[in-house]
Amino acid sequence: MKKLITAAALLLMLTGCVEGTTKEDYEKQVQEHAEKKSVKVPEYEIKNDRMDKNGTYYVDFITKATDEKQLKMLVRHAAGIKKQTDAVFVQIWNDEKVIANAKMAVTEKGTALTGLDEVGKIEFNRE
Repeated sequence: MKKLITAAALLLMLTGCVEGTTKEDYEKQVQEHAEKKSVKVPEYEIKNDRMDKNGTYYVDFITKATDEKQLKMLVRHAAGIKKQTDAVFVQIWNDEKVIANAKMAVTEKGTALTGLDEVGKIEFNRE
């Protein structure tokens, strides 16, 4: 029993003393790192949009962004615009020209609607 208590005390001391870092400090560092690495939704306008009764949201965005990571973030953003969205189909415009088409399954039902094999997966095609 003494060995168990000693081991527990040692463990508690070590976890609090690793380079003076507390759990809260570590979580803060992880959050800051994630924010630095995160991709933001680019500025956009909605050119056209339509929500079907089956849960499919069709939207055309106009944006000046060209970075593929930002454009994919725009697709993910589209999934949260309308409630009860199961799938999104997106056309992305830059000026007067389509620069990309994408689709994403938001739910399991969305996988059937899009033909994609997993929720959250984006099929992205540049024009």
